[in-house]
Amino acid sequence: MEKSYVTDARFSQYNFEDSFVLGLNFSDGILKIRTDLALTLAHPEYRKPKDGDARCYKRGEITFSEVSNIEILTLDIDPSSDADGLCDLGAIYDIQEVRPLNFKVWAELGSMVVQAQAVAVKLV
Repeated sequence: MEKSYVTDARFSQYNFEDSFVLGLNFSDGILKIRTDLALTLAHPEYRKPKDGDARCYKRGEITFSEVSNIEILTLDIDPSSDADGLCDLGAIYDIQEVRPLNFKVWAELGSMVVQAQAVAVKLV
């Protein structure tokens, strides 16, 4: 059964559709997606959005650990700059665990299936 991030407890405190990918890094079996995460009201660090922001944003990482395979399905990297001048690779549309330990990531920059032992989201 496919799980959407909306119903997956690991992701329930984040609105990925309004979050922005700042970069990707793969090293030593760990894939990190650096982001400006849009927090939901359920997140303990949620605050009223800053002037000009539609959401409460915090810098964060989505980390896939013990990665055994990454299958790139589509790739369309067209970076722009955000309000702070940082690289902006667009939004994350969804993350689903499509099979045990297989996570499909749909984003503006493309889509991929990541085989990993674990996935976690944290603020940095």
